[in-house]
Amino acid sequence: MAAALEIRPFLTALVYLLKNFLNNPKKRFIYDIDWTVIKKKDNLTPKNCQIACLMVCPGVSSNIATKIINNFGNLNKLFQMYSNILNNKKLDSEVKTKNCEELLIDIVVNDNGRKVGKSLSKKIFNNFFK
Repeated sequence: MAAALEIRPFLTALVYLLKNFLNNPKKRFIYDIDWTVIKKKDNLTPKNCQIACLMVCPGVSSNIATKIINNFGNLNKLFQMYSNILNNKKLDSEVKTKNCEELLIDIVVNDNGRKVGKSLSKKIFNNFFK
């Protein structure tokens, strides 16, 4: 009987998530993750693919990924910036890593002036280069 009591909250949450998932065809929210439906023929552009790549990193929303791509132009230019820092022979490895981890901290991501921040910038760098 104890197992049945423990599974009830899980099933209630699952039913709630499925209802929200099925009732909203344009956006799908599961545990605050924004899953935007993209029709390949209409919206699958290089920019959208690059945004999706950044969204793989924990904590990166579509809005944040879009701002980062808009700031650098494309994902390749962002990676070139990381590579330039990492290949700089005048800096020691600790300084190189610190500079890469802080590359994105000042990018403004919303109208309130919120920035990417040190923690998320570090996560993005570490997900692609560590």
